[in-house]
Amino acid sequence: MSGASIEVQGRFSKIDWTDYTQTNDYSFNPTASSYVDFNKITAYISGNLVYGIEP
Repeated sequence: MSGASIEVQGRFSKIDWTDYTQTNDYSFNPTASSYVDFNKITAYISGNLVYGIEP
């Protein structure tokens, strides 16, 4: 359906639940406190870049 959207959530954690260091992480946005449009996240369909800017 054209114009439709979906929310996808995922979670990654270390076995001991300690924080990850995100310094120098290209796709990390430290200023975001909620959902934002952020083009440093990439999305691909059939191997073709359809959203974002690669590092």
